[in-house]
Amino acid sequence: MNMRFLILGSMLVAVVSGGVLASGPPQSKTPATEQVVLPVDFSYSTGSGIFIQRAGRKRPEQWSTKKELVYPALSPSGSTIAVTLETRSKTKMSGGRFIALLENPGAQPKVIFGTENHHCYGPMWSPDGGMLMFNNLRDGKWGVAVINKDGSEYRDVIFPDKGMHFINAACWGADGKTLFASDFNNLYQVDLTGKVVRKIPFADLSLEVRAGGASFSLSPDGSRLLMAISVELPDMDKFEFPVDVIYMLDFSTGKATRLTPDGALASSPAWLPDGKAFLFHGDGSLRAGVYRMELESKRPVLLQPGASYPSVRAK
Repeated sequence: MNMRFLILGSMLVAVVSGGVLASGPPQSKTPATEQVVLPVDFSYSTGSGIFIQRAGRKRPEQWSTKKELVYPALSPSGSTIAVTLETRSKTKMSGGRFIALLENPGAQPKVIFGTENHHCYGPMWSPDGGMLMFNNLRDGKWGVAVINKDGSEYRDVIFPDKGMHFINAACWGADGKTLFASDFNNLYQVDLTGKVVRKIPFADLSLEVRAGGASFSLSPDGSRLLMAISVELPDMDKFEFPVDVIYMLDFSTGKATRLTPDGALASSPAWLPDGKAFLFHGDGSLRAGVYRMELESKRPVLLQPGASYPSVRAK
């Protein structure tokens, strides 16, 4: 059966002969029990809300209990969380998704972008904390936009064109002057005018991408890219829909290496500042939660059970 998949925010759909295929992952889990405290701030979300785990502390700060706030991203200063505000009730902003900021624990989200029935999601901070990039739906097509943190100077950066399909925002370049984005076929690095400055076909990395909606994280020195992508793998055939695993692309060698273990669903990678380890959301053969993995050992260590969308303070 030949099919293509799209991940539209948190929704995955597969069109098969005019229908929609939906399924869930296997229920068996391999528990991970070791937990550690990190020397860096990071945010995450659970069914209870959005939290920040401060460096060296055992108890997290709860910043929100609102279930309509998703995709948290911690600012480089650690003082603000960018979120996606989903509104589905019959209110003034019915059915839209907005980019918003949480500036204090318990504060109301401050919307900086979005209109009624508009769809955008997944804000990501620039390295200096001055701008946000996000996925943006325009004219029925997903692309990438940027905006200043005060809501000014919104602009589209890259949208599907000839040879491109379902552009998905991934991460910022190390200098804050370029973005990484992808479609089914290629990894793109573009400047803030939308000019493609580098294109790497996934085929050159021996990767066959099955779904749009990848999440990336660039190492602090800009030399390696973590990619959570859905690709054809024998150990993932038990899932009836595309699921992500994490690869690391080394730009110096042009090689992509799988990091996460067989049978593990892995998404939302986020480098730690030392460039020797990263956080990610694990599930499948792993107990669901946020994990830490060192590049040397490649062993996932559970940090927060039941958590997802980790975001690390960059400074």
